[in-house]
Amino acid sequence: MSTSRQRVKSRTCVLCRKRKLKCDGEIPCAHCTHSRTLVVCTYIHNPTVRTELPKGSACLSCRSSKRKCDGELPCKMCETRGLECVRSATKITRKRSKHTDDPDRPPSPSKTDSTQSTETSENSTTLDLVTASPPDTPFPLSKLHDGYAEPLIFMPANDLPEYPLALLDARVPLPLARTALDKETELYFVRNLFLDHRWQYHMNLTPSKADALSRGDVSSGLIHPVLVHLAQLIGYVIANQQQSDSWVYFQGQTEGESEQLSAVAGILYGSPEFLAHMPEIDAITQLQAHTAFLLYYAMKGNIDMAVMLMEKMQGIIMGEQGRECLDAMGAASVAATPTMMMPSSSCCPETIAQEARSAFSAMVFIDLGRSLVLKLPMLLDEGIMNTFRRLAAANWTDNEMNFIVSKSALFLVDAEQLTTEWAPNLSPAAETAWSKRYWSLLASIDAHLKVVNTPFMEMSFTHEAQVLTLRGCILLSLAALVDLYSIFTPSHPAARRSHAGAVEEIARVSKMFGERDYQYLDAWVGTCWTIASRQTFAADSILNQSEQYGPSRHALNTIRECNGMLGQMRPYVLQI
Repeated sequence: MSTSRQRVKSRTCVLCRKRKLKCDGEIPCAHCTHSRTLVVCTYIHNPTVRTELPKGSACLSCRSSKRKCDGELPCKMCETRGLECVRSATKITRKRSKHTDDPDRPPSPSKTDSTQSTETSENSTTLDLVTASPPDTPFPLSKLHDGYAEPLIFMPANDLPEYPLALLDARVPLPLARTALDKETELYFVRNLFLDHRWQYHMNLTPSKADALSRGDVSSGLIHPVLVHLAQLIGYVIANQQQSDSWVYFQGQTEGESEQLSAVAGILYGSPEFLAHMPEIDAITQLQAHTAFLLYYAMKGNIDMAVMLMEKMQGIIMGEQGRECLDAMGAASVAATPTMMMPSSSCCPETIAQEARSAFSAMVFIDLGRSLVLKLPMLLDEGIMNTFRRLAAANWTDNEMNFIVSKSALFLVDAEQLTTEWAPNLSPAAETAWSKRYWSLLASIDAHLKVVNTPFMEMSFTHEAQVLTLRGCILLSLAALVDLYSIFTPSHPAARRSHAGAVEEIARVSKMFGERDYQYLDAWVGTCWTIASRQTFAADSILNQSEQYGPSRHALNTIRECNGMLGQMRPYVLQI
């Protein structure tokens, strides 16, 4: 029985594979070259896929023994057998001369020269992933915290699609499409890539600081150098992670990323001699820097380091520098100014007080999101949470993005707490107190949704990344309503109708996410979808009246589909 010959495939870059386009195998390929935005054209090394070598490119040893040659110099077959790897250039010339000597054959461009130049450029820009070993840690982690001297810990990729292990934690180059960029232009590119998505990474700055960060201008004194290095560090991560088909804990560590990591760690935890040449870091910048550094290690999969940085931020707030931050945002004497309107321009902080509240809210939100996703107790001190609750109850007229999303997450945490505390046999006094908290929370969520919907509807005045975060705020608030209404769905038709309306609204907002948006969403969005579907299925099983009172099956299918797409891009997403 004859075996079929293995099909020869041309290699495909990561971006063309994701978009299901035919790739020409060049570096950069035609699709990446003519992309509307500057993208990174990278290839995944897969030794099981055969690539066609140009005629005459195989070495003499592989040719004589009729073995497969990889076209390298020396090739792996000769290295394994201990033979000298020699190539013959005369054979290529002789084969080409057969066609050129034929006077009746029209002249045609030589494919061999172009193919050889392509192979040479590929060998000069790609990394030998088989022989590469993981690099040493660029900065001694023992300096990051007293007594912490463990190497970077990478969490196992449970239930994730297969991915070449050689790419994980390996330092790889970052070839940019179109033309090779000089170092300064490349840093400008990654800085602004981070700034385009800074709301997803909770770095909300005043317009003047954002402009200085875009230019990398530290001479003006508006921004500290550590923020510039952090923007460049996470910018490299975004550029590298954008091309992934599915979530991995980094597709390798780029050289530029390693440089920025060393610079950030040196500024935050360097020796006094090194810090003597640096400007002093104020409390607000400390919080912003540690928040971004925490998110970097969380994306890296180093949860131990992320938890340690959260404890470090708590120490900053509770120390002398924290008093400076709290005084700046006026947390000690909060004036209640309720409002139902919020101009879209206030999504960014305008004053130092607003920026301080933004940095404080970002720290609180990260802990709230961790508690919602992992179902773990809060890491932050109760006094810090009480301070934020006073801020959330004030209904500031100049709300900004981090403050809005933190309030939304707090509503969902409080809703889950109320749901847990409810029992039909509560004492009259306990039931009265619980009912008061229940209706107060419903009223607060309703008012908050009206506030958030104002900039959400003003799409033409709102940045695209801001709209993405505002959708997350709405999903958190609606999930809190679903959780609260689900308590009384078995016995109250009005609660069932309100519950179904909230689930339908979650499905409507979820349909607004585009395919490219999921790589910027976090796992807590999946928690909102899980709550909506779980409470709906529980009510259906009790009532068996889903067609009359429950949300439509189309809405539930939409939520399930969105959750599945998020699960391909992020860890810790439960399957519905």
